[in-house]
Amino acid sequence: MHKYEKPAIETCLPLYYSFINEVLMAFASKNIANPVNKFNHIAYSISLFKKLAFLDYFKKDYAVIFDEFIIHNMPITSDIHLLTKLFEKNDLLRSRILPKAIVYCKSSLEENYNRRNERIKSGAVLFIDKNLSDEDLWMSCKINLEEAEEKAAVMSELGVPVLSVDMEEDQRDNVNKVLGFIRKINEI
Repeated sequence: MHKYEKPAIETCLPLYYSFINEVLMAFASKNIANPVNKFNHIAYSISLFKKLAFLDYFKKDYAVIFDEFIIHNMPITSDIHLLTKLFEKNDLLRSRILPKAIVYCKSSLEENYNRRNERIKSGAVLFIDKNLSDEDLWMSCKINLEEAEEKAAVMSELGVPVLSVDMEEDQRDNVNKVLGFIRKINEI
């Protein structure tokens, strides 16, 4: 697969330049105390666009499911006015950035904090959680949950179907809801 990386990036990544530029400016102004974390956010964001360019290069028209892809990881995806402005300039960008659907997994602040804290204790720490105090982790969870809810609302406003799944409900019921939603979306 690596032999296709360079042509995919050279051919397809330019489509996303205006979006990437806005993302970089948003990260530059975002209040992230640790510059290494800011760099990691930016590097991770660029890697997501490379994956998207790779998919574009092969022009595959089938469902691809991402866990926490562009919508979740980009600070500008909660700005309806900026997104609308970007998409008005480039309709193809709109069709490539906006997902066909979103499964919005939500939980309480306490549950989210407990799950992230358990990951830290187990050694499966994410770079954004590394070296956070309990208070900072709690605040990070609070901010992330608020941003996720806002982004789901923005995506819905832009016409993206959004299924909200409560992660504290029965797992089997949630799986059935998600599978039904995916089937319904694939019929559209």
